[in-house]
Amino acid sequence: MFIPQNLPLPLVFAHAVMSDVKCEAPSIATISPAVKRRLKEAIDDSIRVGAIRRLDVQSRRVWMSPMVWRIWKPEAKEGFAVSVAIYCAEQVASACHYAEVMDGESGKLLAQYRQSGAVVY
Repeated sequence: MFIPQNLPLPLVFAHAVMSDVKCEAPSIATISPAVKRRLKEAIDDSIRVGAIRRLDVQSRRVWMSPMVWRIWKPEAKEGFAVSVAIYCAEQVASACHYAEVMDGESGKLLAQYRQSGAVVY
């Protein structure tokens, strides 16, 4: 998977889902270090700008700004769930990757990524 370095955040996440990651859960080992680094940078940027309100890598949950979530296109939302799963797996040194995206105000489940793929509610 190739993700250009200069894409805005929603496009980085959308690009992640347009790759082979969407089709089936990839092995973390097969994702290139450059892609892992770019996804980490995008997650870190999301935290810095306030799109991510809270991230718990142990529980693999992320709480999003509802306003940001509303303006992102569906492919960016799916890609974000995939990206958070990869990010969390890397942070806890696990080959198993999954994530839940929660509304930062209501706590409602917005999306999730599992072995079967991403689902946006």
